[in-house]
Amino acid sequence: MTEELVKPSDIVTIVGVGVIVCTMIYIMANFAYCTALYSTEIISSKAIAYDFGTAISADLYQNNILLPTIFVLGVAIATAGSNNGSIMAGGRALYAFARAKQAPAIFAKLNKVDVPANALLLQCIWGCVLLILPGSGFSSLLDFFGPCSWFFYAATSSSVIMLRYKYPDKPRPFQVYWYPLPIIIVDLLAGFIVLSNFVREPLYVSIAFVIVFLSIPVKYIKDKYYPEIDEDNSIELSPNAVTKDNGRSKRHYNPLITADFTIEDIDDEEIECNNVVL
Repeated sequence: MTEELVKPSDIVTIVGVGVIVCTMIYIMANFAYCTALYSTEIISSKAIAYDFGTAISADLYQNNILLPTIFVLGVAIATAGSNNGSIMAGGRALYAFARAKQAPAIFAKLNKVDVPANALLLQCIWGCVLLILPGSGFSSLLDFFGPCSWFFYAATSSSVIMLRYKYPDKPRPFQVYWYPLPIIIVDLLAGFIVLSNFVREPLYVSIAFVIVFLSIPVKYIKDKYYPEIDEDNSIELSPNAVTKDNGRSKRHYNPLITADFTIEDIDDEEIECNNVVL
């Protein structure tokens, strides 16, 4: 989603502030849980925020249900925020794959408000299928989704090293501070989480990774028997390119070499570009 920012360099501040604030909240919440609940209660709890609110209310407010309710609502709001981020990022990941011609072109289309609606719809359908499968639940979905997500986080982080080595002269919207320390930390944490999940639920994690790695032979078959047809005379825009559409600005991404000029009368509209790839 970096390309949708007016200033891509702001992503450093956004991510940095978000990580620090969320980390502090998690630390303080866990500290509060440990001060109000016994370790056995924490381990056996199925809704720790509610149990924490109940314990506090019992000591201070004579078992008033208001405090547990507030904590439960807080968890619900946090969950909705997490879902919002996952939905937005997941749909745009499929959109990026399709735009790179690694998925059907229908998922590379934007609707009239510049949202990859087809990609988001497919993500919604797949999520519903996972939810209605026999025996599925939050725990099983987490066992499927969690380790694979952290594997891709590690792969994405490691790609920074590869890109710097392979394309040292490419323009970058923002820099990775203290390179390569953040990448090493992310990879180590991701490896630990994947390994711990595998030790706890080897069957679910193995099935999840088998599904993921099935993409390798699928890509091989696609490249061998259905080679990509070179684009016609299409134009792809870089991170700083802006297209004017009824007063709204749209941003597009392409990591290739760019040049500065203006193109007119494309699709009966004037498109002013900072960086355009032919």
